[in-house]
Amino acid sequence: MTELNGTVSPIFHPVRDSVEHQLRSGAEVGLSLVVDVDGQQVVNLWGGHRDAARTQPWQRDTITNVWSITKTVAGLAALLLVDAGELNLYSPVARYWPEFAANGIQKPSREPFCGTFVVRVLGGFPYRTRAPGTESPGARNRPGTTPLGLSPYAGSSCGYSPGSMHQPLEPSVSPRPRNVFVFGLDEANLRTLQAVPHAEELRFHRLLTIQELQHGEVAVPDLLDRARNVLDGFDEPVDAIVGYWDFPVSTLVALLAEEYGTRATSLESVVKCEHKYWSRLVQQEVATEHPRFGRVDLDAADPRPPEGVGFPMWLKPALSYSSELAYGVGDMEEFRTAVERIGQGIHRVGRPFDYILDQLDLPKEMAGVGGRVCLAEETLNGVQVAVEGYEHDGEITVYGVLDSINYPDSTSFLRHQYPSALPDTVQQRLREVSKRVMRHIGWRQATFSIEFFYDPATDGISILEINPRHSQSHAELFAYVDGVPNHHCMLALALGEDPAMPFRQGPYALAAKWYHRWFADGVVRDVPPPEELARIEKEIPGVRIDIVPDEGQRLSDVDQQDSYSYEVAHIFTGGADESELREKYDRCIAALRLAFDHPTDRKSDRTT
Repeated sequence: MTELNGTVSPIFHPVRDSVEHQLRSGAEVGLSLVVDVDGQQVVNLWGGHRDAARTQPWQRDTITNVWSITKTVAGLAALLLVDAGELNLYSPVARYWPEFAANGIQKPSREPFCGTFVVRVLGGFPYRTRAPGTESPGARNRPGTTPLGLSPYAGSSCGYSPGSMHQPLEPSVSPRPRNVFVFGLDEANLRTLQAVPHAEELRFHRLLTIQELQHGEVAVPDLLDRARNVLDGFDEPVDAIVGYWDFPVSTLVALLAEEYGTRATSLESVVKCEHKYWSRLVQQEVATEHPRFGRVDLDAADPRPPEGVGFPMWLKPALSYSSELAYGVGDMEEFRTAVERIGQGIHRVGRPFDYILDQLDLPKEMAGVGGRVCLAEETLNGVQVAVEGYEHDGEITVYGVLDSINYPDSTSFLRHQYPSALPDTVQQRLREVSKRVMRHIGWRQATFSIEFFYDPATDGISILEINPRHSQSHAELFAYVDGVPNHHCMLALALGEDPAMPFRQGPYALAAKWYHRWFADGVVRDVPPPEELARIEKEIPGVRIDIVPDEGQRLSDVDQQDSYSYEVAHIFTGGADESELREKYDRCIAALRLAFDHPTDRKSDRTT
């Protein structure tokens, strides 16, 4: 006969009856049960047997496996660390437990596991197949179910589990400021970053300077080592690594995400956007909205345009900064001149890009192409527009369409304007093509910007290029019109939060970024000091001014310029209509009173 021992308070006798029934019916072989109410023990029962053969009686001190109770205890312990500021629920698990990233469990190509995931379930590793310490988590000590297909057992067995207990902490409250490392962080963008929602919960850290990243011919391995030194020397968790610049920043973010467990799209998807030739090959697999194109052999004795691409056309390297070394040509004489210039300057970016290509398993159509390749494309006509978007939770979202207006009879931007004035039907087509192409590229949890041409005469749209990052040039425009700069999307995705943008919540109906340009070389003088710029911005509401060159700097020595002009100032304006945007811009130009001295050796005058 199965014996039940122990005591119960009179009011809990039904508990004793139920336990006794479980033992006598055979539903339980042996058990112990203790219940406390308000610190007073009201049930203390044990009975049955501790072996299946029912030969060894269950004693008062029989040791048992507590199973899922450990999840609650471990969760409480984790929350104590959160309260002490020693654990960040939003950092990837691999930041604290590097072995967790073994065998691809935590890769940039999938949503990184963070502390919230572990504290919620604490059953992701419910058993071990070997003794602790003998294997990495990625080998045999895997969850009993797939990482993103966990059963609900942990939640139902833990009652008020740590997941429920810490739920009020997300997403707006963090136990400590989260650390965001920003490649090439400068004062102008720091102001905009600090305008994103909940920026007070973030700490922004510069990861290398613009000079290190884009001046002269960069060495990617050297830049990686410098960045690692900064990150490894930081004594707190690295919550995000982000950047809004082109190569090499776009590729550095992806490479370091692989090492540090931060969120980013894959290196391959970045290069499929940034390598202009590979990007065209990928685009034509799912879209017809692109120009005719082909490669130009720079090493040929007499380089010729590729078959099927006629004049007028554009020649450009596979990779460049801000349209550097991109030339529009109308005949063979201009073609040869452009090829010569591109051949002389292509190595500055092409050689470093070769290193990136060596990190990838390239398809056969890219075999031997390399980074020092020249692309020829038919000239596109019409209105230039930009589409900005992101990927999140498997969905491609377009959050804005902007118009790009050039100087008269020039290919250089006069301004970007948001929102676009194009018909809704055209904008919808731009969105559809953007989603189709980015999905095909394999874009994940990151922002992008695609430049298009729309030709009103033919009602056709065509992709100009795909940028593997959002446009920092548009940040103020989104803030003026929608109420939040587009940096918000980049940061939210990097931190595993909702990147959705508000819609038309800003103070202005329209906004523009103006490019004040000079079309001949010169030495700038009389640059207004910061306090003077602040006075102008206060006097003209809804404007922000950034001066590009330094006092006494020669324009041809300024980085990030196109082939036909020099950017002197960036002026952001918000207003009710286009006339107000223009009026504010004109007032700013008059107030700046910029002046230029002609250089003694006119080495690089530019014409349109």
